[in-house]
Amino acid sequence: MSLTPAILSVGMVSCAGRGLESAGAILDGRRFLSKLSVAESRKHSEKLVGEAKISKCGKLSRCAAMLMSALEDAFDGIPKCDPKMLSLWFGTSIGGIWETENMLEKKFLEGGKENPEILKSYECSTIAELAAKKIGSMGECATYSTACSSSSLALARACSAIETGECEVAVVCGADALSRITVNGFGSLLLLSEGVSKPFAEDRDGINLGEAAGVAVISSEDFALKRGAEIMAYISGWSSTCDAYHPTAPRPDGEDLARAMSECLSGAQTKLYLAHGTGTIGNDAAELAAISRVFGGEKPRTISVKDKIGHTLGASGIVNMIVALEEMKRSGESSALFSSIGFGGNNSCALLSSSPSKTAPKKIEPLYIYGAGLSHSEAGNLRDESDILKEVPPLKKRKWAKLQKMALEAANSALENAEISAPPTRIGVCLGTGLGMVSETAKFLESYILKGEALPTAFTNSVHNACSSLLSQQKGFRALNGAATAKEVSFEAALKEAWGEIATNRADAFLIGGADEISPYAERFLKKRGESTSDISELACVYFAGKFGVCLSKPLAKITSCSLARSERNPKDEQKIFEKFLLSENLSLPSLKKIFLFFGGERKRKFADSIASLFPPENVDYPQSRLGKNYSLSATAIREAIEMGGRGIFASCSFASSGMRSYTIFEIL
Repeated sequence: MSLTPAILSVGMVSCAGRGLESAGAILDGRRFLSKLSVAESRKHSEKLVGEAKISKCGKLSRCAAMLMSALEDAFDGIPKCDPKMLSLWFGTSIGGIWETENMLEKKFLEGGKENPEILKSYECSTIAELAAKKIGSMGECATYSTACSSSSLALARACSAIETGECEVAVVCGADALSRITVNGFGSLLLLSEGVSKPFAEDRDGINLGEAAGVAVISSEDFALKRGAEIMAYISGWSSTCDAYHPTAPRPDGEDLARAMSECLSGAQTKLYLAHGTGTIGNDAAELAAISRVFGGEKPRTISVKDKIGHTLGASGIVNMIVALEEMKRSGESSALFSSIGFGGNNSCALLSSSPSKTAPKKIEPLYIYGAGLSHSEAGNLRDESDILKEVPPLKKRKWAKLQKMALEAANSALENAEISAPPTRIGVCLGTGLGMVSETAKFLESYILKGEALPTAFTNSVHNACSSLLSQQKGFRALNGAATAKEVSFEAALKEAWGEIATNRADAFLIGGADEISPYAERFLKKRGESTSDISELACVYFAGKFGVCLSKPLAKITSCSLARSERNPKDEQKIFEKFLLSENLSLPSLKKIFLFFGGERKRKFADSIASLFPPENVDYPQSRLGKNYSLSATAIREAIEMGGRGIFASCSFASSGMRSYTIFEIL
């Protein structure tokens, strides 16, 4: 039995056009850059960018419209599978923020009305949900937002899910559109090229930004062969590491990028490398150092596409993969390595091969909790920022955003009594967040639109993975660094990402959690949706979790299973699914000491209440009544059970406003 991930089809949209033909045009050396016209910039309007060729978007955001076009191409003629075994993972840096920017500009400069509904496009997970519904997926759906490595992390999660048998077919997506925040943000960091970028050249002076969407449909080799599907290539290795070095700059010696490359190759050789190759002084130097570390004098033929179509941010990983596939076909090379490097020192690599490797199914073992930490405000209130991390000198934390401080405070508490025995290179960070760094994003856009000032710190803090990156930098943890977003099941998406890395032996332990803040924009969005905002809260909850034995200290709890999928339409049907889930775990309703229930909006409360009706009232807990309403609230269930004291088996159910739901079973030891 071989569960080697196999690529069945791909789709791509960029300034070079559509499909593999456009990848061929890029490899032919054609440039598709033009002067900026899509996004407004007062200082950088003459800069060259790669604007995608798309038709009218209709009601879709520009980012979503690109993705839907790529998705249509990728799904042409793909064998069908059980919708519950069809999952989708999406990588994006900024999602549909362009539409939010347009709304804010009309509001601030033209006196237009604010339309909170447009904030839907800001939520990166919204695009993934649209894509999942389009293909009929009933399996896992999550978005990873780690700046320029986003779609590569989506690919890593898809491959681990195939190896562990969590899905039969995985759809990996990546997309980013040009926007004010990216053009002016990178401009504020002095990273934009004055002309055409020159990756790896001595006189390189920066990047050209671009926009693109890419899709890859992946299955196990077994599934593809049984369905008679044509296999384009195999993903024979993948790895994600973190420099734990700086919020934006890579580690100059390329050590952790080299480690990711070596783990992908696992002793294999390749003569073709699709580089991140942005054309900036720091990134290219670090990447060249990594190449030298791994290959020595036998350097592979190296290709960068960013001087042809621009740096496509969160889509760049999947775009590199598609171009690598086309180059393998053209050149007859049997393998190709490709890389992505993102803010926060994120490195993610994968190896494509023309022949499969022997891959046995990986078993998902229980995940042990060694520490838990919580930083939160009272329901209906903001957290007093001056009260966070009092022990840290003000000068040291002056550039940290509020949500970063809360996440670090919770992480410090989680690590307080954990006697870690695993090396830092085997420990990662995965945080879930529904809205990410929304206050920093708003700060940047308001300053730019109203004053024409682009704030560099607000830009670097605006990425969703700003919290997880800070934790890695402060703790020195250098395995995968991720930020997952899936509305009210964001924590579970982060949990699944970390667990997949551990199950496939790419890490031993993680800081795992959820973190979300209150924003005036979010409040108005909830009110527009008809929800009460009197009990919303700010919250960060973090656990130190891993294999048994990663700490010398005794574990507090263990997570035995987590199911993340699309819920049924009828609460009674979902009730039956939950009971079947318990049976599959050799549990019954009386086995559970307590069940914690979470829901996104009043429309989803009836699902939670339906599950609650299966239990005596004393065995049911709605933490929202104590901790307030927060996208990351479901992260608190395990800590709440630990705080209650006593041993037992517990369950947590969360019903998201997106239509996704999670079931988690854990035991207090």
